[in-house]
Amino acid sequence: MKLNNKSLKIVKISAKIFCVFTLLILIILTIYFVNKKNKVESDYGYIYKIRYDVVSESYVYLMNNSDIKTIIKSETFEIDPNCNCMVSTGKIHEEENIVDFSGDVKKKVIQVLDELYKKSGKRDFNANELNLTDDEKRILRATVLNCENCITIEDNVEYIVSEKEFLSDYNDYKILNSKVNLNNNTENDIINNIANYLNDIINKDFNEYNITSEELFVEDDLGVNLNLDLVYIGPYSLSFIYTSDGQLGATGIYNVKGYTFNYNGEIINFDTNDYRDEYYKSLLNNFKESDLFINCKDELISNWETIIYDVMFENGNWYYDKDDKITFLIPSYLLGLDGSYENVIEISVDNLEV
Repeated sequence: MKLNNKSLKIVKISAKIFCVFTLLILIILTIYFVNKKNKVESDYGYIYKIRYDVVSESYVYLMNNSDIKTIIKSETFEIDPNCNCMVSTGKIHEEENIVDFSGDVKKKVIQVLDELYKKSGKRDFNANELNLTDDEKRILRATVLNCENCITIEDNVEYIVSEKEFLSDYNDYKILNSKVNLNNNTENDIINNIANYLNDIINKDFNEYNITSEELFVEDDLGVNLNLDLVYIGPYSLSFIYTSDGQLGATGIYNVKGYTFNYNGEIINFDTNDYRDEYYKSLLNNFKESDLFINCKDELISNWETIIYDVMFENGNWYYDKDDKITFLIPSYLLGLDGSYENVIEISVDNLEV
């Protein structure tokens, strides 16, 4: 039977209605099964479960109610009277805590957990197996340790600038010395401890430069600037560089020191003894390839290599730098070089611990 134009039009409309209806059914079924899947996962009580070992086996949970919970598992020990030594009991102790972070810090942590979930593609995953950034490591570690101060370092670094002026007899010239201190009265105890350590060094130098300035006959505009910068924030430590730059009388002044601290705000001694020789070899290789070495090698004292090894690991002579580097600072006068060369030889090498 041949359909007329009107009948064909009705059939086409009916087909379109059927297609739309079928599409709506598919959308509804998709939403249903996705919600069902999410509901099954939420039955566990958490959104993410992330393993990240700090001292021992550790887990970070983002709960359904947005709480952040941690569980730390550690082996227990007891004294064995037979050897008067500690032996394992074979039992595991579990410590569970709800992380007590303020609103903004908690949001930052959850944002990192979201990003890690995207990296892993799973709600339950081992972050130790992921390629984490230093910041992700720091935030995970701080979360396990319930250390909000470890996360708010940048927010609490506050520099305070002070100046001391010395005028010539006719007020036509001056010496203007300046210093940058860290505020040691913040809400962050880590920064306060670091500030106390660095401010002692800076204030001592500033006072000495001021004594020298007071004794000078002022016949030019001179001065020394003491500057401080936070250059590295890692998962386990943070580094500042302290720079002196300027001129007093005929003496040009330039010096740079590096200081590294742990997250208790305590100065770190260079304790990677297993890598000392490797760092030393890398430093020598990089130094020998530099233009400075090519230009000054004939003027170096005979035992310059030994001197470098003796001083490169001292506090103030190294710091962690960005891009997975450690920078070593060698005063050039120790190697027999005069003022015609750089006052401080700065050499960066790969950080072998990352």
